[in-house]
Amino acid sequence: MNESLPAVCPKCSSPRSPGDQECPRCGVIYSRAQPSRPGARPARPAARPAVAEPPEVASPAACSRPGGYVSPAHLETAFTLLSQALETGLPLTTFVHGPGAACLPPAYQRQLQRDIQQGLPLSESLASMHLVDPGALALVQAGERHGRLPEALHQVAERLGERRKDRDKLVLTLLYPCILLAAAALVLPLPTLFSKGLGPYLAKALPLLLAIGGLGVFALVILPRSSPDSPLRRTLRRTGSSLPLVSTVVWSGAVARFAEVLGTSLRAGLPTRESLHLAARAAAHPRFEQAHRELVGRLDAGSTLSEAVAAVRGLEPMFLSQIGAGERSGTLDALLPKVAADYRRRARTAALVLVGVIGGLAFVGVMALLAFSVIQGWQGIFQGRGQAVDRLIGH
Repeated sequence: MNESLPAVCPKCSSPRSPGDQECPRCGVIYSRAQPSRPGARPARPAARPAVAEPPEVASPAACSRPGGYVSPAHLETAFTLLSQALETGLPLTTFVHGPGAACLPPAYQRQLQRDIQQGLPLSESLASMHLVDPGALALVQAGERHGRLPEALHQVAERLGERRKDRDKLVLTLLYPCILLAAAALVLPLPTLFSKGLGPYLAKALPLLLAIGGLGVFALVILPRSSPDSPLRRTLRRTGSSLPLVSTVVWSGAVARFAEVLGTSLRAGLPTRESLHLAARAAAHPRFEQAHRELVGRLDAGSTLSEAVAAVRGLEPMFLSQIGAGERSGTLDALLPKVAADYRRRARTAALVLVGVIGGLAFVGVMALLAFSVIQGWQGIFQGRGQAVDRLIGH
């Protein structure tokens, strides 16, 4: 029986060539997006119905995360290859079954293949696997909804590359205070080694060495393998938001993500209300989470975008004036990526200052402990010699 397939993609409205069974741009399968016979219900609706609240990207709790860890470098490579494949016209289903998806562990490959074969959007599949943060998911969803998926995937790959380089620089900068503390843990108890033996020396040196090693395992192994929406990362973000210097890094990064996703969503043609919802969710900061309902409420009440964004506590007047100027001139989608880049630079600078302060405090602390150990050692020597002199005088 012949199937009645659409002349254009029901999702991104791209023209359908004769014989095509899936959209070469967004990967949707035509037979699953349209009913195959009269009176049959479609497997998935062709268009998203209007709802009171903006749609979520996906419900991560509804799916289980596959096993295995995907390094940021492999994930960046996978998004780059996928973007290039879609730009050349390669269907999404062909890519996920080909060698380009080999950057992902087998469990992730199988789930991605199943999801795409069932006609799920790429953003929903990524959300179920917790591979990327909410900001990247928002970019992918914006690209899907308006037929700019290759551009969105390329932007996600660039974001992953920038974050990986920033993390590598931060790790290298943190090596100095860690090495300094490890040296102090080995050097300071040396008098105990010569006076009391190896056991008491290790009892003093090992706790600090184990603490430094545990911190390194947590920062380099456990934290990168946790989901961006995991309770661990949420707790760290909330804790960092209340600490001096750390709060500046966290806040600047959140504003950068908000501006980037808002600009990308508007450029992709998403409605302002939905773009604002995606950007607030991508910011992943307590202030944006607390002000989310007020943001949307102000916009629904007829406020301008700059007036709605002003509901977020702590935003600089310059940031609000830039949004207002972009609204009036109609260049908001081009202005916001530049604002996001400026806030990313602020976050990097604040992170370097924070690491410098930590290194300076570690250096001063180690020098103070070393001076105290030397003074205590000399004091013990003088006391011992004084006692020897007293014994000689007594005899």
